[in-house]
Amino acid sequence: MWIIKIYPSDTRWASFGEVIVAELGGEEHPDRLTIFQSRPNLKKGSMFTGNEPTSPTKYETMSSDEQLQLVKEMEMIFSYLNHKDIWPKDCAVYEAIYDHMGNFDTWYSTQQGAGTTIPSLLKEWKEYNRLVLDSMVRRARDTEIWMYNNKENYFNIKIASTCKNMDKSRV
Repeated sequence: MWIIKIYPSDTRWASFGEVIVAELGGEEHPDRLTIFQSRPNLKKGSMFTGNEPTSPTKYETMSSDEQLQLVKEMEMIFSYLNHKDIWPKDCAVYEAIYDHMGNFDTWYSTQQGAGTTIPSLLKEWKEYNRLVLDSMVRRARDTEIWMYNNKENYFNIKIASTCKNMDKSRV
């Protein structure tokens, strides 16, 4: 068993999972909480779990306004994550869990008769987070490229007409 030490009045025994979850933002860690609009926040959560920002099929059925809103939300998510006040909060959670993973690795290596060799949680945590963040960026970039290349109205944005003394459009 592990001890949760974040409660100011006392400490208590807890499972390793409870110790990890206790590091997330909440009453005990208000410094790790931020407010984000619910719709982009759901999309951000979905992207963190490996989903694409939106399916091409769904995007094709959206109105132009809905498509524009989707693009804005995707860009808002990355602006939010890169914000100078937000990123340190994400890092605080990452680093706290990283430390616990290292403590677990040390504890597990001292157990008599464990009998099973497990991968380093510290190493797995570090690799997993880098993979998730990079994958999220790649999927969002691919989605943006796909949306740009498949804009239904892209070629309708033009001024094809001209006047007697006006040159044709160059775009």
